[in-house]
Amino acid sequence: MTDEIGFAIVGLRRGYQAAKEVVATTGAKLVAVADIDVPRAQEVAKELGCEWTAEYRDLLHRDDIQVVGAWTPSGAHGMVARDALNAGKHAISTKPMEVTVAKCDAMIEAARKRNLLLAIDFGNRYRPEVRQVKRAVEAGEFGKMLFGNAHMWEYRSQAYYDKGGWRGTWEMDGGGSIMNQGVHSVDVLLWLMGEVDRIEYARYAARTHDIETEDSTQALLTFKNGAWGTILMTTSHYPVIPGTIHVSGDRGSAIIQRGKITNWQFITDEPYEQKEFGNPPERQVVIPPEEDAPANWCEDVVSALTKGTKVACDGLQARRAVLINQAIYECARTGKPVTVNE
Repeated sequence: MTDEIGFAIVGLRRGYQAAKEVVATTGAKLVAVADIDVPRAQEVAKELGCEWTAEYRDLLHRDDIQVVGAWTPSGAHGMVARDALNAGKHAISTKPMEVTVAKCDAMIEAARKRNLLLAIDFGNRYRPEVRQVKRAVEAGEFGKMLFGNAHMWEYRSQAYYDKGGWRGTWEMDGGGSIMNQGVHSVDVLLWLMGEVDRIEYARYAARTHDIETEDSTQALLTFKNGAWGTILMTTSHYPVIPGTIHVSGDRGSAIIQRGKITNWQFITDEPYEQKEFGNPPERQVVIPPEEDAPANWCEDVVSALTKGTKVACDGLQARRAVLINQAIYECARTGKPVTVNE
C-alpha cells in the first residue's frame, strides 16, 4: 500500500462534506468522486482537485483507489458497498448502514468473505462529549444503569421530502424520522446503554407531511441490563430544539445537548447522613481526554488501515440501529411487544 490511501466518494449531495474530509486528512488522497448529476460531479472535482465520473463502477478496478465511500440515498448504500467489496476495495457508508437488516447482513458478509474493512460513519461517535460519557459508562461511574433516553425535535418542510423522490419512502429511506434524521441518536443511545431486550411499546405516524413512512415515532424499550429507555423522534417540531441523550444509573447521570454535556452529576462514595428531602452529596468524576482519538470517519479509516486500530463503528455495530428501528416499526404495526435478538 502506498503512503497515501486512495479514496472515491459516491454521491455528492451528502458526500460533498465527506470528500472535503478526505482532502483534509493526512494519509488520505481523494482520487475521484462519482455522481449521476454530472454538473455537480464536475464542479466538486474541479474544486477538490480530483477526477470525476457519473458511473461509480468505473472506479472499482482502479489500483489507485483502496476505499470507496457510499453517500447515496440510504437504500443504495448496500449496493455501492457490496460492489466495492466484491471488487476488493474497503468500504465506508454514511448512516444508516442500510434500510433493512437483510441488506446490512449482505454487506457484512461481503466484507467478511474478503477480509476487508467495512465502516459506517456515525459521526457522533467521534464527538468528545459522547466519548466522555461512553468511557464513564465503561468505567462503571453511573453504577447500575437505570434509564437511557434519546429525544430529537427537528423540523423538515414538505419540500424537503418532495426533493429527490426517495425521502420518506420505505424502499429507499427505510422509514422516516427515526431511520433518517434520528438514527444518529439511536446509535448513540445503543452505544451507551448496550443491547436491547424488548420493545415494549411503539407508535409512529406521518403527522404533518405527505409521506408514506413517518415523521414522528415514540418507543419504550427495556435493555438487557434492566434499564428502561425512551425514544422520541420527530421532524414536525417547530422550531428545532437541540436533541438530547440522557443516561442515568443509581450512582449518577449525564445529559448531552447542543454538542456538550449539560448535566454531569454523581453521588458520593463517602458515608453521609441521609435526609428526608434533597440530593445526596456529590463526587467529582473526571474522565481524562483521549490521546490520538480520530476526529472523523476518514481519520478513523486511515488509522485502521495503516495502524490496525478498530474503527468507531463497524458493520456489526451499525446493524444494531437498523435492527432496533425495524423492531420499533414492527411493535407499532402489531401493537405487541417485540423481543429483540441482537
